[in-house]
Amino acid sequence: MTLLSKFQKSKNSFFFYVLCSLFFSFSNLLFAGQFDWESQVWRSEQEKAFWMAIPDWGELEIDIYQFRYNESGKRISSLISVPYNGYAKGYYSDQSDRFFKVVLKVVDGWIEVKKVWLPNGNKHILRSYERGVLNGRYIDWHDNGVRSVDGFSERGKKSGLWKSWHANGQKKEEGKWENGQPDGIFEEWYENGRKSAEQIFRQGKLISAVIWKPNGQQCNISRVSNGEGVVVEYDTQGGELNRNLIISGKKLASK
Repeated sequence: MTLLSKFQKSKNSFFFYVLCSLFFSFSNLLFAGQFDWESQVWRSEQEKAFWMAIPDWGELEIDIYQFRYNESGKRISSLISVPYNGYAKGYYSDQSDRFFKVVLKVVDGWIEVKKVWLPNGNKHILRSYERGVLNGRYIDWHDNGVRSVDGFSERGKKSGLWKSWHANGQKKEEGKWENGQPDGIFEEWYENGRKSAEQIFRQGKLISAVIWKPNGQQCNISRVSNGEGVVVEYDTQGGELNRNLIISGKKLASK
């Protein structure tokens, strides 16, 4: 075999290898982008039976709650369309190609409740709506299944008592909201369970505040009275994160 023949054979083998690599890469991307209900994580056969029995609306858009739908999951665009009443399922993916299962409660074509699960089967979010606007229960969960946020919305604004938790289950914050603004006593805690802040708001303005470090020592720099002062934020090790200037009840700057 001549040197030219060997070179040509080697060249052909290289191109064949490249083509095979591209084909398998494309195939992997294609299959990675598919969603299959049968392969999902189910906690019980009863749970699987519930999901498999309701209409499948396929891949969902994030703003799905802003529109009305018929039984097949198509947007209603005319007065003669029949709005759906009942439950439906679907899914969506994020930028890392993770798939999230979604169940919807639909009333008169509008999404009234949306509940989302993580790929591992843990709860992710719950949202309540009224004709395309947040209204009712609002819940988030950490990836480990621990509740992260629990509160209520009223016509798109926070309302009533809101609570949040750290991923270890320790309470993080608790306070009341009125018309989308904090109003009343707000308490905050570090992951170790010690209190980090106690603040009083009036119609969205910070009136007074007391801050503690993670070791339980009160911060002698932080002091707010009648809406004027300074609030220092600390990390879990006691290091200073931010020093916020408070003027007329508003956080104006960090230094």
